[in-house]
Amino acid sequence: MVSVSPFCCKLDLYLKSTNVDYEIQYSNFKGKAPRGTKPHVVSVEGTRLGDTTQIIRHLVERGGIDLDVDLDQQQKALTHGLKCLVENHLFYLGMHYRFRTKEGDKSMQQSAYVTLKGPAKSAAKIYKKKATDKRLRGVGMQHWTDAELEIAFKEDLRTISTWLGSNTYFHGDSLTTADCILWGVMSQLYFDPAFADLGFVKWMESDVPNLVRYAQMIRAKFYPESA
Repeated sequence: MVSVSPFCCKLDLYLKSTNVDYEIQYSNFKGKAPRGTKPHVVSVEGTRLGDTTQIIRHLVERGGIDLDVDLDQQQKALTHGLKCLVENHLFYLGMHYRFRTKEGDKSMQQSAYVTLKGPAKSAAKIYKKKATDKRLRGVGMQHWTDAELEIAFKEDLRTISTWLGSNTYFHGDSLTTADCILWGVMSQLYFDPAFADLGFVKWMESDVPNLVRYAQMIRAKFYPESA
C-alpha cells in the first residue's frame, strides 16, 4: 500500500492514472494541512490544497485533468453515491476494525507504528483509539454491537459489488474517479492483514469475488511492484 490512509491511496491512483508529475512525502504532522487531514498537496505555484475532493476539483478546473469527462449525468450521480457510501460510512467501519480491534492493532504495529518506539508508540496508539472513538461517536457508530458493525460492513461491500457487476472498471472499460475512490478503500480492506485475521478477506473471496478480482487487477496494473 502507498499509505494506510484510503484517501492517500485514492489520490495517488488519480495522479498516477493521469500522468501528473508528483512526489510523495510521508509525514505524521498535519499542522500545515489546510483542512487538517491527509493527504494534502503543494502545487508547483506553492498553493496548499487539502481534502481529496477539493484537490481533484482543483485538478479538473485549473488543469483540465478530468477522468470523468466522458461520463453521463447518471454515471456521475452513481459516482457521487459511491463516494458517500465509501467515505461517509464504510470508511468509519474500517476505522473501527483497524483501531479498535486486536487484529487491527497488530497490523498497525507492522505498518504505521513501525518507526515509533517506546512511549511514542504507546502515545500514538492511545491517540488513534481516542480519535477513532470520537469520529465514530460523530456518526453514531461508537456503541454499535459487533454484530451490527459486521452487518453494516458486509452490506456496504455487497452494495458496491452489485454496482460493479462484471465491469472491468466501475463504469465500464475506462478508469474514472469512482475507481480511485473504490481503490482507496479496497487497498485497505483486502490487502491489510488485519482484515484477513478478522476473517473478512475469506468472506470477500466467497461473497464479493468481483471486488477481489477488481482490487487485484488495479494493484497489478498500477502497482506491479507490490503485486
